[in-house]
Amino acid sequence: MRLTDDKRQNTLPVNEEEALFEPKWLLPDVAASRISFPTERDFAARAVPMVRALRGVSGEPDARQEP
Repeated sequence: MRLTDDKRQNTLPVNEEEALFEPKWLLPDVAASRISFPTERDFAARAVPMVRALRGVSGEPDARQEP
């Protein structure tokens, strides 16, 4: 899957809780360890090897760096 537009459009939050959310983009290994809900953390940790394998197959480098 690829983004069709690399520019993010500003969107307004739909409620107060959503207004508090601030996205933080991390490398997969780091992100998997920082997710607060155990079920989602386990899912993300299992996905990391799959992401690595897919990157190897696609030949695409990981251009993102840890902030």
